[in-house]
Amino acid sequence: LAALSRTLNDIVNQRRSRTQYSEYLKDCIDVILWDYLRVRLTPAIPPVDFNLPPGEVRHLDGYDFTALVGSGVYGNVYKVVHRDGGAHNRSQVVKVVAKSGIKDVSDLTT
Repeated sequence: LAALSRTLNDIVNQRRSRTQYSEYLKDCIDVILWDYLRVRLTPAIPPVDFNLPPGEVRHLDGYDFTALVGSGVYGNVYKVVHRDGGAHNRSQVVKVVAKSGIKDVSDLTT
C-alpha cells in the first residue's frame, strides 16, 4: 500500500511539474509576442503616406491588390502581386489600415 501511495504521489508531482512548465512556456511566448517582437517590428513599419487618396487602394508601388484575404477591426489584408512578375512574384500580403485614425506610427503599435 505504501508503494502504491508513493507511485500515485510521484504521478501527481510529475503532472504538477508539467503543468507549471506549460504555464511558464505560455508566459514566455506572451513576452516574446507582445513585448519583444512589438518593439523589434516597430522600426519596420513604413511612415503614413497622407498623400494617398481616400477610398480603397488597388495599386501601390508596383503592386496590384488582388484578393481580400481577411478583414478585421484595424483594417483589411489583401494578397498583392508585383506587376513585373519574376522574382517579385512570390506570395505576399499587405495590411491596409484606415488612415483616419492614424496620427503617427505609435497608433499602429498599440
